[in-house]
Amino acid sequence: MNLRQGYPMPWWEIVDATGWEELQPEQRGLRTKQWVRDQDGTVWLRKSIRGWEKLPGGSRPTEPAVECFTLELARRCGFEVALGRPAVWDGPTGQVRGLVSRRFHDESEEQRTGAELIEGFDRDSRESRIAATLEVVRGAIARLQAGTGVDLLTPFVRTLLFDAWIGNGDRHVGNWAVLLSATPRFAPMFDTAGCLGTELLRDHPLLVPGCSAQSLLDYARKCKSGFGDGRARPGIFQTEVLAITRTWPEWPAVFPEMFARFIDLLEREVDAMLSEVPDTWWPPACRRFARRMLEARVKLVEGAAP
Repeated sequence: MNLRQGYPMPWWEIVDATGWEELQPEQRGLRTKQWVRDQDGTVWLRKSIRGWEKLPGGSRPTEPAVECFTLELARRCGFEVALGRPAVWDGPTGQVRGLVSRRFHDESEEQRTGAELIEGFDRDSRESRIAATLEVVRGAIARLQAGTGVDLLTPFVRTLLFDAWIGNGDRHVGNWAVLLSATPRFAPMFDTAGCLGTELLRDHPLLVPGCSAQSLLDYARKCKSGFGDGRARPGIFQTEVLAITRTWPEWPAVFPEMFARFIDLLEREVDAMLSEVPDTWWPPACRRFARRMLEARVKLVEGAAP
């Protein structure tokens, strides 16, 4: 498979990144990350499973599968996404599992994360995450849009709606970006692993086949976001994100098409996609939970129809 040409199919294929040249570590984020270069000269961000260094298998072993799956869902919803693949490579104590994500901008583009667009923000500080309300973030994007004449708010709103469907709790100011050049654009979607139960241990009651629909719905309602409330909380609930964004002028144009795509994916493609992931990367109970969670969350999203 030539990973350099477009977005190749199949979407699930394990990459052996052993021997790739290590360039420099990426300090941001909770997972161990390293910029690497493959044999063809392409630059990738290599991300280990969270906690791999301290616990065999890591504390969230399903992260690579969930990230690849949700990126592919986003691609099928019409987003430009980071090209991510599950990967293995040799570490100091044996084989390591994780994900490689191809760098999605070239030398002519400057990547500016949300934290860099909002003056005085630190993407990893609790205070900044509390202060990063939806209104603050929207204001920063609107100012850039006004200065460039490029529509950046519509792709941002589409991203919020997609995150609400998958329950992504990690879209903080460091996990979205704008690429600045002669023609600025919203960066491809990246870092979508914070959803669909990646934090649940294998013996969690929600993963039991007989888990009630009400329990799943209760869990779905408690899914947080990456946006603060400006007072004390660094992550408001996704239901609050929906309540706010459904009042924005972009919502009536974005919602119908996106919601239709969610329904179509659930009916026609999600089951086949889940069946492609090996049990060793995403156990059946976890995949079953992800399927049921997408069904539960689409009902919450439906309530935000304009």
